[in-house]
Amino acid sequence: MNIMISYHRLVRTFLNGKEVWKLSLYMISNEAVPIDVNEMSIKQLIDFYDMEVISLCLPDIKNMMSIRPAPISAEMIIDQDALMSYSESSISTSKSYIVRMCASDIIRITSKNSDLRLNYNLEDLNLLAREKLEYGVLFDNVRGFVQRSKESANKQVISSQAGSLIKISRIRADCSPVNTSN
Repeated sequence: MNIMISYHRLVRTFLNGKEVWKLSLYMISNEAVPIDVNEMSIKQLIDFYDMEVISLCLPDIKNMMSIRPAPISAEMIIDQDALMSYSESSISTSKSYIVRMCASDIIRITSKNSDLRLNYNLEDLNLLAREKLEYGVLFDNVRGFVQRSKESANKQVISSQAGSLIKISRIRADCSPVNTSN
């Protein structure tokens, strides 16, 4: 209770001072529907304290806490012999694909630069030197393969190969091989 009183005094001191403060009230509901900010008592708070009210509910919180990265689009050309299929379980019908590719291509397709991700004929590799990466995509894909593989004992061999491996199942719709036979 003493904490609330001292907090109240601190807020009042700030509000009665000469500085301009922006107040935001976060109203959190533990239900699927947000609290109605148009309710009379909430409108009175908004008017009296000149504050904004941000109403959050469980779906909003769930979206904020999502551990999945946003999907990104990228294009690449790969050799037929560099593609392997991978299944996490023998009873699962879903397949992922693993592709052997050089580190410069991994940097390019996981770059935050969308134009660079779509440039599969990149000749000047110096453009990659200062690129920021979408680490969530890279770590999620590589970790998904290495941790669940039967060859997890050979992790050091896999990671030390000149070509790098990346599981591309989460990028599969956008990272399909380009048909160059035309």
